[in-house]
Amino acid sequence: MTKPLLFALLGLFSLTGCEQSADDIRPANYDVLAMETGHWEWDGTSFFGPQYTPASVGYSRQLIFTANNRLLLRRSNQAEQVINYQLAVGAGGLPTVTFNTNEAKLANSDVKYYQITPHDGQQLLQLAGEGAAFDAGGYETYHWVKE
Repeated sequence: MTKPLLFALLGLFSLTGCEQSADDIRPANYDVLAMETGHWEWDGTSFFGPQYTPASVGYSRQLIFTANNRLLLRRSNQAEQVINYQLAVGAGGLPTVTFNTNEAKLANSDVKYYQITPHDGQQLLQLAGEGAAFDAGGYETYHWVKE
């Protein structure tokens, strides 16, 4: 094969999209917020009154924020919903994540402030509905489970 033909073929392959982006080669359970492979395991949701936990509702709940702005919601490790989400910066420069799971018992504002903090050797995710102080929105807590 001549060099000009070889370079022409290489150029053709580069134009046809043979390259993979980092998003293409990440596993499906790679979480953007944690920047690791795993999921956020639900610890509980509190409102100005009722509190819900896996024990009180009878199922566990897992979240995975994927690189393509999809939130994978699982209940008891079974696929439940795929939801669009959006990251942004809210009032006061606080990071927000916007999504709606349409869950009656665990309803929360679509826009949630989020914070990831280390606690007792674990990584914690805290979500607070943007209007929690006004509309009794929920305060959700999760811990990171690395896979």
